[in-house]
Amino acid sequence: MNKFKVAIIGAGHIAESHYRGFVLHGAEVTAVVNHNIAKAEAFAKERGIKHFYSSMEELLSSDAEFDIVSICTPNSSHKDIAIKSLRAGKHVYSEKPPAMNAKETLEMVEESKKTDKKLIFAFNNRARKGALELKKRIDEGKMGDINSIQSEWVRREGIPGFGGWFTNKELSGGGPVIDLVHMLDLSLYMMGYPEAEYVLASNFDTFIDNPDFSRGQVVGNLPVNVESASHAMITFKDGRNIFSRASWAEMIEEENCAITLQGTKAGAKLTRISRDKKKDLLEWYEGENTSDVYDSDGEMGRLDLIGMFLKALNGECVALPDAEQALTLMKIIDAIYASAQAKTPINVSELFNS
Repeated sequence: MNKFKVAIIGAGHIAESHYRGFVLHGAEVTAVVNHNIAKAEAFAKERGIKHFYSSMEELLSSDAEFDIVSICTPNSSHKDIAIKSLRAGKHVYSEKPPAMNAKETLEMVEESKKTDKKLIFAFNNRARKGALELKKRIDEGKMGDINSIQSEWVRREGIPGFGGWFTNKELSGGGPVIDLVHMLDLSLYMMGYPEAEYVLASNFDTFIDNPDFSRGQVVGNLPVNVESASHAMITFKDGRNIFSRASWAEMIEEENCAITLQGTKAGAKLTRISRDKKKDLLEWYEGENTSDVYDSDGEMGRLDLIGMFLKALNGECVALPDAEQALTLMKIIDAIYASAQAKTPINVSELFNS
C-alpha cells in the first residue's frame, strides 16, 4: 500500500481536521501553506511538518514531496488552487463547496479529466455510519423507489465567522445555501443523483446583520451580504423531488440536521443528534417501525472520508463523492440563487447553458 504525502493549503480550524484524517489513515503531511507565514510556521512546528510556505507558487517550486493537495481555504480560492495542483500532477481533496458556482466547478472537473488525477470534495456526511447503513439498505432495494426527500440543516443561532469571509458573498459565494450543502448532497446521493429540471426557491436575510445570531463568532468587519435562510423545491426529470431547507439563523426550537425519505416499500429518517455530533439516529418506517443509533468518528465523517479517499487512490473500490456529482450539485445551487432573485421557477439546464 502506498504511503501518500500531503500538502495542506490553509492553516485554520478545518485544516486541523484534514491533518488528523490523513495521519490517522497512514498518510504523511509534508507541507502546509498559508498566506500568513507565521501561521503556517506555527501549524507546521506544532505537528512536526517539515515544510511551510506562504503561497502555492512557493510550494510548487519547492523541493517538498507530496502526492495530494488538501484544500482548506475560503471558497473563492478553491478553483485556482485545485487547477494549479492538478496541472502539477497532484490529486486534490478539497473542502466543500467545490467552488463559487457551477461554471468554476466545470473548469475543475475538466482539468481533472485532462490530467487523469482524482478530484474529490469533502462531502463528509456520506461517510457517517448512519448514512452508510441507509445507503446500503437503499442499494439492497429495501426502500423501493425513492419518490421524495426532505433535506434540512437549520440553525437558530449559527452564523459562522460573522464579518469574515463566510458572510461575505465575494469570498464565500453565499450563505447557508452554499455552506450547509451536506444534507442536499446526501439526499441527491441517496436518490442516485438524478438530473434536476426545475428549482423554485426563496431566500431570506432576516437576522443576517445581527451578530447575536453568530454565537459570539464575530471575526472581522467585512460587509455581511449573504442570505440567512433558504427554502427550495427541486424537481427532477423523472418526476421525483427534494425539498431543501438550510439556515444559519431562523426562529426554530433548536438546530436540526436530517433527511427524511419516502420510498415505495419503506420510508426513513436519518438525523444527526444535535447534542452529540458522533451519533446518528436512523429511523426505518416499514410495518413495525425501528430505530438505531450509529456512532461516527466525532468529526461528522471527515476522518473516515479521508480514509476512503486514500483507499481509492490505492486501487480499492470505494464509492466517493465524485467531481461530476459535485458539478450537478453546484448547478442546483446556482438555480436556487437564481430562482430566489427572480422569484420564479428556474430551468436548471437552461440556466447552465445560458
